[in-house]
Amino acid sequence: MRIIKICVICILGVYVLSGCAPSTSEEVSVKGASTESQPLIVQSKKSSIATVTEITRETVPEKPGVTRVVMTLDKKASYATSREGSRLIVNVFSAKMKSSITQIEVRDPVIKSITAKQVGNSVKSVVELVTQDVAYRPSTSADPFRIVVDIWK
Repeated sequence: MRIIKICVICILGVYVLSGCAPSTSEEVSVKGASTESQPLIVQSKKSSIATVTEITRETVPEKPGVTRVVMTLDKKASYATSREGSRLIVNVFSAKMKSSITQIEVRDPVIKSITAKQVGNSVKSVVELVTQDVAYRPSTSADPFRIVVDIWK
């Protein structure tokens, strides 16, 4: 009998410490009053997904021989870059692509073309390079959020 009392006390102690204790009617009314006075803010999952609105290629006047690829987004998003042979890949995570974005053919000494496609919850942009012997430097800018990749031989 003594063991059963100790077990019941331990279970009640754990129950109270975990915050699962039964509330009295006064606590319920106080909690109900406090939530009624506060506005309910609901955020959908779509609000956390960025949209790639544009991909452009630019020359950089102050840096001869440098070609710049710019991905414009409607909000900040995380990204990663990688190289696969003569391809430079930019993955933008938790993003969707605007449907009007198409392949960009480039007549450039460094870049052949730029394509983008939706892959699950990410946008994968592939920069087809003329040769493998190029260097690149990714960076970002704000307002609007942009992923900027400078590419040079």
